[in-house]
Amino acid sequence: MSRRSLLSLLIVLTIPACAARYTDLDRDIGQLEAAPVCCTALAEVAFQPVAPEANFEFSIDESSPAFVFPEPIGKTFVRGFELPPISAPTRLRVRSYLMSNGPFERDGYFMPLLTLLDADRNPIGTTSPDMIRYGRQNLFEGPNETGTFDVNLILGPDSKTRHVLIHTAAPLLRAEATARRASTTIPVQIGNNFIPMPVEGGISSFEGTAKGRIRLSLYDYDGPMPAARPAKPAPAEPAAVPGQKI
Repeated sequence: MSRRSLLSLLIVLTIPACAARYTDLDRDIGQLEAAPVCCTALAEVAFQPVAPEANFEFSIDESSPAFVFPEPIGKTFVRGFELPPISAPTRLRVRSYLMSNGPFERDGYFMPLLTLLDADRNPIGTTSPDMIRYGRQNLFEGPNETGTFDVNLILGPDSKTRHVLIHTAAPLLRAEATARRASTTIPVQIGNNFIPMPVEGGISSFEGTAKGRIRLSLYDYDGPMPAARPAKPAPAEPAAVPGQKI
């Protein structure tokens, strides 16, 4: 993964006009810088077992382990998960939510990268930012849920991936991006009725954060499997997997 690809984040998104949950970019990055490093090898990170058809939310924050990856990733908070046995094609989705940084500051995003490991916790590779898909949730899908960053991987029974580390990268912290807010409507209560009120779109900007609110989901997948790639020995260190499904 090149530093250039990590910093290629001047992207145009379609997101709603308001943000959910809160972050303080200065505080969060300061806490990351001050956090003790948990371990020296990826295999030493704690891995939480994940149930089949899992769909749960968690935070990556100052209570999470801090790990120093090889450059260009660098130091980042990380969470580890052990996947269940994969007996049929399965979609793994990791979703990161927009975080508000206050009314007069840029909103923040935790840019999710996934480092994949095999059953013996040997590294297979790390996803790259061009695998992230940008979108939004409807205001009625949850309590003030707004813009999202999604990473989707398709896993089959022959997949070597058994463990996943979710993290970001040091060059993504404070990396600026612009966002195009879509015109939308919000429900406004008048008496006993809810009236849709139009909200004009526009351009906003946000910055990469050290901490985030994440949702991990496993779904049955009935689409075509990605083309097989030639087998390669596991690298000594996590390597970039640019834009490929694993």
